[in-house]
Amino acid sequence: MGVSRVFSYGGKTVWMLILGFVGAAIVSVMLLTRTAELRYQRESHLRLVAQVRLAEEAQNALSERRRRVAELETERARLLAENELAHGRIADLYAANERYDRDVSKARAELDRLVGILRQIYASRTWKLHLLLDRLRGRS
Repeated sequence: MGVSRVFSYGGKTVWMLILGFVGAAIVSVMLLTRTAELRYQRESHLRLVAQVRLAEEAQNALSERRRRVAELETERARLLAENELAHGRIADLYAANERYDRDVSKARAELDRLVGILRQIYASRTWKLHLLLDRLRGRS
């Protein structure tokens, strides 16, 4: 029996077919492995792209928030300055109001003094004499 019978024309064909199938299986496994690697790389790439997009959106949101914080700080500083001016103006108004109250009190005191003088004049005999003479002359 020998080796020659194994490699006879029919045997050679069988061995070639077996080697062909083994080769095809090896190539198929290599292709499947490469396909799986490519699929993994594609999925990893898509995940990374999604993460980069999320990071960019977060960066944009952070930039927007920082811009808004800067705007609000500027507005706060403006309002604080305006508040200081208003407090200064209010202090001036209180001082002016105090002066006005003092002036009104002085005017009332003067008015009371003058009313007192008029009452003395109207109560005096001289005034009563004056009224009597006006009536006699026909002026009342």
